[in-house]
Amino acid sequence: KKWAPAYKTFDEGLEALKDKKYAQAHELANKAISLFPNEGLFHQLRGAIYFQEKDYSKAIDAFTVSIAKNPDYFYPYQQRGYCYKKLRDFKNAKLDLDKSQKLLP
Repeated sequence: KKWAPAYKTFDEGLEALKDKKYAQAHELANKAISLFPNEGLFHQLRGAIYFQEKDYSKAIDAFTVSIAKNPDYFYPYQQRGYCYKKLRDFKNAKLDLDKSQKLLP
């Protein structure tokens, strides 16, 4: 219950991202992170926004923070791998995509 406002803000951020309202999505992701900085999902949202904006370096940074918060979850490795691929860093892309496959439930 303590973290409910952070998750509500995260959900609103996801909706803003789906609607391609990137400035609003950034604002909501930042707010969620400020409410609960250790939740990796919120950093994933930040990464997803940067990915949609084609700012792959910043997306990599956000997914890297997400991985640090929750190293056993496949999704941020997968998304960071896609970012590396977009930047033509195929070595790191393969490492992350392979790692995400190993972590799949």
